[in-house]
Amino acid sequence: ADFGWTTGELKAAVAEATGVPRPEQCLLLAGRGLADDDATLAAVLEASTAASSTAAPASASAPAAPEAAVAPSGDGAELRELTVTLVRASPERSAALEHAANSGSLHDLEERHRADPEVVLAAVRANGSALRYSSERLRQDRDFLLAALCESSDAFCYAPDERRRDRGFVLEAVHRNGPALAFAALELRIDPAFVLLAVEGSADA
Repeated sequence: ADFGWTTGELKAAVAEATGVPRPEQCLLLAGRGLADDDATLAAVLEASTAASSTAAPASASAPAAPEAAVAPSGDGAELRELTVTLVRASPERSAALEHAANSGSLHDLEERHRADPEVVLAAVRANGSALRYSSERLRQDRDFLLAALCESSDAFCYAPDERRRDRGFVLEAVHRNGPALAFAALELRIDPAFVLLAVEGSADA
């Protein structure tokens, strides 16, 4: 594996190598849980380095495999490697993931699952409004919110007010998912200069 792989590709490779199904995998890179999505390992590492806190690992039943090394690619890449830790998730977490992916309400799940980034992203992917039932910690996590907005612009409606008033954050959100502009704070939506700046950064805003 290398830093150009997406987390989804890494999970597929882990499943092939270990026999652990993707829904039962909890992968940790630099202390951060990897969601089963299209983010590259490089992007996850960058977010982890910039963040002041790391995501908590999901509840697990037992380690499933040894740690694996992830090496960089490219001729000019820095020669280093990082360790990815695989923990096999409990059957309950696998059931929670399936529930969320099939448009089941997060409200029906235990708090530990509503604080699980991968479970919440699966729910948001199916229904953006699911973010309202996620844990407070996830709703306050800048990087997680941006990941959720990539799945659904509707999720922005349930982001904290301070995020919807934050010009820099809103610009980043709109750059990732243009329709998110509709859920920015009113003072930003009625500011012609800001709206023009946001629209210039997104073709579908």
